[in-house]
Amino acid sequence: MALGFERPEALALVALILPVSLMLLKARENRVRLQQLFEVNVSRLGRGLEALRVAALLTLILVAATPYYERTVRREVQLEHIDQLSGKEVLHVVLLDVSRSMTYSLGSRSRFDAAVSTLERYFSSLTPNDRVHLAVFSSSVRAACEGRPADCLKALRDLAAGERFTAIGDALLYALSVSDAAGLPAVVVLVSDGVNNYGSDPLQVAALFKDRGLPLAIVSVGDQGIIPQVAEAAGAEVYVVNEFTAEAVEGLAARVAREARYSALLARGEAYIEGVERSYEPTRILSAVALLLVVSALVDGV
Repeated sequence: MALGFERPEALALVALILPVSLMLLKARENRVRLQQLFEVNVSRLGRGLEALRVAALLTLILVAATPYYERTVRREVQLEHIDQLSGKEVLHVVLLDVSRSMTYSLGSRSRFDAAVSTLERYFSSLTPNDRVHLAVFSSSVRAACEGRPADCLKALRDLAAGERFTAIGDALLYALSVSDAAGLPAVVVLVSDGVNNYGSDPLQVAALFKDRGLPLAIVSVGDQGIIPQVAEAAGAEVYVVNEFTAEAVEGLAARVAREARYSALLARGEAYIEGVERSYEPTRILSAVALLLVVSALVDGV
């Protein structure tokens, strides 16, 4: 908490305190002589009036300077206002299925083409401050790109599907490891048709996401396979891309990006913004004190 003055130039009037004090002191001395001349007792109240008037003047000067105090306050941001959190860095660990089943058709194009199209728009919807760790998986998991969203767009467009086996559990374990090492608010985005036929048990790994409070978003492309069970175990949100939603993929990808960013920040307790709150309570208190001093000083006239 910091104290400040809205009109600090008024404090220059403090320089008047000394001459005014001298004038009041001189006036008191003259009054005392007159009282002694006419044999009038000098009251204790009269002796303190000059000090009271000086204090009243000083307080009025402080009121004119309008003192306040400022404090930093936190305000939680809701999802609909997530743009206010664009300055915060979030890690998006994106797991893209490149197995053979992803080459199967989805309407007029393949599941993989629909997945890449969705991720292109997903990356474009992120903020320049975000980081992306793009990994592909089939029977194994390997990194394809790590950097800013724009950096990973080219790497994404160079990928292809058609590899043997699908190890969703291993991919999720990989994402947990990357997220733990990053030290940033993180969200994992799994893009797959849900076919799983290799590696670790996806349901056991998915349960770790819920235990650790790591948000998982799943983009289901084509057949859902094991995706509903994985989502339930992890407490994940599922976004479906099929032949009916493929044309609306741009809006869907933007929604996934917004909700993924928010879930990552919320999970780390960073879905807030800080602002400065100003209070004029010191001015109100000093105004009351000044009024009392002025009224008291008027007992003997000013």
